[in-house]
Amino acid sequence: IDLLTADMIKQLCALLNQPPRELENEQDIRFLIRDLQKAGDAVKQSTVTIAENIELSAQHQMLNLEELKLLSKGFDFGTHGLKHEPLTQSLDPLAELNMARQQLSDMTGLPLPLSMSFPHGQCNEELIQKALEAGYEQIFTGIECHNSLQTRQHSLFGRFNINQAMLEDKNGRLLPELLALHLFRRPVKTL
Repeated sequence: IDLLTADMIKQLCALLNQPPRELENEQDIRFLIRDLQKAGDAVKQSTVTIAENIELSAQHQMLNLEELKLLSKGFDFGTHGLKHEPLTQSLDPLAELNMARQQLSDMTGLPLPLSMSFPHGQCNEELIQKALEAGYEQIFTGIECHNSLQTRQHSLFGRFNINQAMLEDKNGRLLPELLALHLFRRPVKTL
């Protein structure tokens, strides 16, 4: 939130033909991002110009390149899209799948990753085939299910989101029984 100036927020709202709004928490930002994602390509391109004015400092990065390389010694990485927009909206999803894979390999110095997760969980049969064509072997969809352990040449997995509010009491403490109930209600599938 503190990376966006009031002027930037005003510009983003103007692009959406909305009155300026206060961004006070993560949910406010998510709503603004959702609105921007629904907008046309011209609006999206204009947001790039605004975003170029955001100064990202090391304190706002989740991981820097050295930390990423250190993690790669003990963990496998997969991709999550080139621009984190749903690939269902991409004009060239195969190019995005390939570029995301190549960029991660170039950054880490490791072989091309074999796993990926569709941004926003949005996919269809055509995109799954394109991911396989790009060389991915473990593909995570947005289909809400527990995954069967059945072995295949490639693996297609479901996933589901669990947000914190679903699993805590009014004081913010985790309630394991709610997590168990939430997980218990999900089907098991082989995709």
